[in-house]
Amino acid sequence: MVTKILFQIIVLQQLLFGINVASNDLEKLDIAGFDTLGMKDRCTSIGLGPKATVDGSTITTHNNDCQECDLRLTHVPAYDWPPGSRRPLYDIRDAYPRYVEADIVFDANNKFGNELNIHGPDYASSKVDRTIYNWNLSVPMGYIDQVPHTYAYTLGTYAIQNEKQVSIGESTCSAKFIAVPVNGVGKNGQWGNASLHMETLTEIALERCATARCAIQTMGDLATKHGFYGPEWDGDKVSAEDEAGEALTVSDAFETWMFHILPDDSGSSAIWVAQRVPDDHITAVANQFVIGEIDVADSANFLASANIFEVAIRHGFFSPDPANTANPNARFHFSNAYGNNRHATAFACTRRIWRVFTMAAPSLLPMFSPYTDGMASFGFGPDGLQPYPFSVKVDQPLAVSDVMRIARDQYEGSPFDMTVGLDSGPYGDPMRFPPMTKWRDPVNGVSWAAYTSGLDFQRPISLWRTAYSSITQARSSLPDVIGAVTWLAPYAPHHSSYLPIYASASQTPSSLKAGT
Repeated sequence: MVTKILFQIIVLQQLLFGINVASNDLEKLDIAGFDTLGMKDRCTSIGLGPKATVDGSTITTHNNDCQECDLRLTHVPAYDWPPGSRRPLYDIRDAYPRYVEADIVFDANNKFGNELNIHGPDYASSKVDRTIYNWNLSVPMGYIDQVPHTYAYTLGTYAIQNEKQVSIGESTCSAKFIAVPVNGVGKNGQWGNASLHMETLTEIALERCATARCAIQTMGDLATKHGFYGPEWDGDKVSAEDEAGEALTVSDAFETWMFHILPDDSGSSAIWVAQRVPDDHITAVANQFVIGEIDVADSANFLASANIFEVAIRHGFFSPDPANTANPNARFHFSNAYGNNRHATAFACTRRIWRVFTMAAPSLLPMFSPYTDGMASFGFGPDGLQPYPFSVKVDQPLAVSDVMRIARDQYEGSPFDMTVGLDSGPYGDPMRFPPMTKWRDPVNGVSWAAYTSGLDFQRPISLWRTAYSSITQARSSLPDVIGAVTWLAPYAPHHSSYLPIYASASQTPSSLKAGT
């Protein structure tokens, strides 16, 4: 009872003041009703190729819809590492302080970093606010070999952009396999075998890579070797599956990719795939895998793990075509094989994709329906029977301001406009979430049937619980030192302004590093 009351106080503080007051112990609480805040449909990410933008830049975005996340947006400096250094791997922790690390130590030449601090001076123990709790140093759950040099990058909940212009946006996705980390015990009572989650993988990718392809291959290779797990591995089956997979938009100055990953069936490896976005197209992911049929022989446009067909065939998710002797896996569809219908919030995922695509290409509105199933298997084309596409060609190249407008969207001007009607109240307020205790009550609240069919409050791109929004630009026309810029909006973008942050700058503004 005491923990429940304490938790309710924390949630109230978060809702009223944006304060996140959580300790290691509080993160472990499993309190019924918490998910009814709508916490489990996190993040929207968009990617644009260089010919889809007015200035030839590639763009990735990330609305980080994480109410309880550490709000700091920091700079991680470049380091040179001595031979034999190891790179620590930490467990998932989103609440403040995500990492508590040793103070940075340099040698006489101001050259070598300390492997007990890999996230920069802003995560040093001396910088942590201890007025609430006396935080201890974070304890790694494992290590991998460190490389001789790591690049500087901008860090939020996920790594955002490095000094070589490699950029990342993220969206957690539903998937069919669940893995347990090496420091966790699964439902079977056995210790887990997975060492990497998406936050750490994005950090390592930006530490080590100067191209998007390198970032994808690095994340995929490390995950297959050391195991991948999702953030809700210790929840019930539905919650764990809803958060078991991950998607990233990944770009450099020349190309943009979509990356998907999930645990494999052994719990000690991973399955992954990546598809290149056509240069004049826009793609988006909203908590549901979007990569469909793939051609692994086309390495210019697809990358994948070696086990991608084998695991699907073993579990009956896909059957090769024996009549196609040249390519029996030609009809393999990644999302259908490894994705899940995201249970109660599936409509919230597909409708965001519809909205992004029709804002970037309004000409598609006559052939693009917002009404589809959880896997977006129909709703596109003249007859409405085709699945949603992986990407669409923009009607005209977009400016950064156009992308900001999409990131701030709440269905204004559409049939789902959240700023009009009775639900918006007297002031046209689009911010709302389903009643906590009345979610399934057809009399006093929203009926479950209405909610699952998409007739309830809409889930917009910009939310009241968005921690920050990032829009990266990677620009081949400029040197890396100024070509890599991230537009950061602290808190929900519809209530915020975007600030330009350069990945090569020595630090981020103090106002972005003070959030708790």
